[in-house]
Amino acid sequence: MKICMLVHQNYYVDQRVIRYAESLVEQGHTVDVVCAREREQVRRTRVNGSIRVTPILIPHGNSANAIEFILEYGLAFVCYFLVLSWLYLFRRYDVVHVHNMPDFLVFSALIPRIFGAKVILDIHDPVPEFYQSKFRAKEDSTLVQLLQLEERCSIWFANAVICANENFRDNIIERGTEPEKITVIRNFPDRKVYNREKFAAFKNDNLQKFVLVYPGTIAPRYGLDIAIRAIDIVKNSYPAIELRIIGPENAYKQALRELVASLRLGRWVNILPAVSMEEVPAALVNADAGIYPAFPDAHMDIAIPTKVLEFTIMGLPVIASRLKVIDQLFKNGKAFLFAAGDVDEFAKVIQQCLADRNQLREAVTINDANLLPEWQWDLEKAKYFSLLQHLFQR
Repeated sequence: MKICMLVHQNYYVDQRVIRYAESLVEQGHTVDVVCAREREQVRRTRVNGSIRVTPILIPHGNSANAIEFILEYGLAFVCYFLVLSWLYLFRRYDVVHVHNMPDFLVFSALIPRIFGAKVILDIHDPVPEFYQSKFRAKEDSTLVQLLQLEERCSIWFANAVICANENFRDNIIERGTEPEKITVIRNFPDRKVYNREKFAAFKNDNLQKFVLVYPGTIAPRYGLDIAIRAIDIVKNSYPAIELRIIGPENAYKQALRELVASLRLGRWVNILPAVSMEEVPAALVNADAGIYPAFPDAHMDIAIPTKVLEFTIMGLPVIASRLKVIDQLFKNGKAFLFAAGDVDEFAKVIQQCLADRNQLREAVTINDANLLPEWQWDLEKAKYFSLLQHLFQR
């Protein structure tokens, strides 16, 4: 088959899209990727001989308010519609697989859909909940209701819908989508990248320190200021504690630096630049535990945090705020939990872990035995190919 992946993101940093594309190529299909382009990126590249990437220079991921959010996605839709329609004249895709956000990018595939191509909408994150989380909007606000309508229209247009977890599926069904149209394909990390044995050689056995690590998106909803304040408490009884925050530059990251300076925590908190996807495992293997101090809201409570999966796969115990999705993930495993936003309880959990490190090792053993066998991309990949087969049989 000829398949086009469309994503409003840099393809080279989106593990979910990369895994789909590489899995298709392994089965003998050809894949085009239409995506957003960074300024320094080349206009067109070919990956593994069978994946052709067509990046478009367009703003993405930096919307600071609702107006910018809408303008960015509106411009993206126009660009993707024109490029995809042009490519279809020459490539005649069998499937166009559109990754949100936004959902209405699925209408970029109007011309292929008219001429018989199957269209899949892949909901990485449900836009109504994400918007509520990012901009602190209320569920009954006019814009959130419009986003729910946009979601329903986009789902109606698609031949099939993929969701990243069961929570997303349940919310979308509650908003009126028939369950038969939805396939849940979870976003598990690639074990070829997150390979514990492969990165063992990178580990520095510094028994004098206890390192907590957070790599990824830096935004207020992730509660990193809570983590810094907890370190301010713990350092008095455990001076060897260290917190490493790794992520891209933005205003909130600068605010965290200012908080560290005001509390005089430069010795205990390191705020580091973002690293590539391939470098994250090396950063994890040199830590003693991973943290996820996120605040609960409409989105954070139900979205599976990829970083928590990465911690577990790389053999790190997890210290996290008590969220619905964390309870679900570790139903058969073990994580160390505290009330979201509670600095004192977060500090207490860290102190308890430091006082008895055997419980950290026990948690890793439990998670290795009970969780890792289920957290396999190969199991999810089989669902994807089953969906493709079903679409063409139908």
